[in-house]
Amino acid sequence: MNLESLSRKRTYYEETAPLWVRKIWSRPEAFDHFVKYNRAKLAGHGALVKIGRDYFVAADKFPAVATEILGLSDNLHEAPSRGPT
Repeated sequence: MNLESLSRKRTYYEETAPLWVRKIWSRPEAFDHFVKYNRAKLAGHGALVKIGRDYFVAADKFPAVATEILGLSDNLHEAPSRGPT
């Protein structure tokens, strides 16, 4: 585990997360809801780490795990396909 990649949820959402995170969850409360209801899966894959009584987002793992939970492919960063030419 890379401690340098850990952030509090709000800090991750506002400063570190990829742009698509803020597009999918347009408010911090919506992001918190996703994290709360998927805590076990996120923690099980190392995307969420409990230290003491607080949970921290592992910025290096969260995007891949979240896209897997959402059922999205990892090509969110690619340009959309224009179909057959």
